[in-house]
Amino acid sequence: MRGSKTLSRADRLLRSRKYSQVISLLESQVFLYRDNFTFYRLLGTACLYVGDFGGAYSYLQRAHQIKRDDVRVELGLAAVHLRRREIREALAMWLAVLDREPRNAVARRGLALVRRTEDTAEFVTMAESGQLARFFPPVGFALPAWAPIAVGAAAIAALGIAFLPAVIRNVVRPDEPLRDGVQPISATALPDELTQDAGEFRYELGDEEVAALLSRVGELFNGFRDNLARREANRILQSNASPLVKERIRLVARYFREPTFVDFRDNFSYVEVASEPWLYEGVYVRWSGQTSNIRVGEEAITFTLLVGYETARVLEGTVPVTVPFAAEVEPGAVELIGRLSYRDGQIGLTATGIRRIVARADR
Repeated sequence: MRGSKTLSRADRLLRSRKYSQVISLLESQVFLYRDNFTFYRLLGTACLYVGDFGGAYSYLQRAHQIKRDDVRVELGLAAVHLRRREIREALAMWLAVLDREPRNAVARRGLALVRRTEDTAEFVTMAESGQLARFFPPVGFALPAWAPIAVGAAAIAALGIAFLPAVIRNVVRPDEPLRDGVQPISATALPDELTQDAGEFRYELGDEEVAALLSRVGELFNGFRDNLARREANRILQSNASPLVKERIRLVARYFREPTFVDFRDNFSYVEVASEPWLYEGVYVRWSGQTSNIRVGEEAITFTLLVGYETARVLEGTVPVTVPFAAEVEPGAVELIGRLSYRDGQIGLTATGIRRIVARADR
């Protein structure tokens, strides 16, 4: 009973942000609680918040050994690994958290941080300045003595809110589910090793880089930035990522949408595509230029697009185009949207939309 009261008190002190008092209360009782998960979690978290990363790791690691699936402990260990610049270990912890809680804000924030940070020394600076606390496990709040009164008042206020029009409530607290199709890379457990050594590949990546790319593909896809998501997905498919990772990327790719002239975004120039054409397989571009070598077949129209030459001034390159639908294609300037392919060292385009560019003199 006494032990239970001690841990309850420590939990309340932690929620009250009195971390040093938690450490003073518990640290001298290690032998008494040597197999108690809650003891190590509370003590390790308190150490984390006072900047004792060594103590935090020791206690949180012991808690993790006792109970393997606690999100709070995994977030704490991820923060310690980040401080130590052990990126692979931090990513493994965040991915484990997201497997159980796909919307966990701390884990998502951690993945985003790793993705945009080039120099891992920044993590040490963040720890010293206190900025790393954004990636610590939340400790909650301790209710003060007057809380029951406040709760009662809030309940009364809630009755009034319940009668507000539903549209207003939706504006205040919108429901924003993940886009259908992203689940294979956001909510499914990934293997510990995200890469492989065998096989042929263009990009050699580490586990942390693959994890960051998976996160980026998911974010772009959820933001309906499918064209950018396709390119990053291709980067994974052309890398030493494991077969399981590649298969899940292919599952997501089935949900990518075909753009139109109305909603097209995230274009790529001919120069970008020509520099790494394999990276743009299946990506859509919106290019303009002059038509040449037009041939009308029974099932398709083919021609050569002189990219950038619509004003007959600058020729960026030439690309063979196939139009697999009925269209009026004549010699002259056109703008088209097409899906890129790369076969036998040659860039090609399959048009999904095409329109003639009318010169000023014709208007």
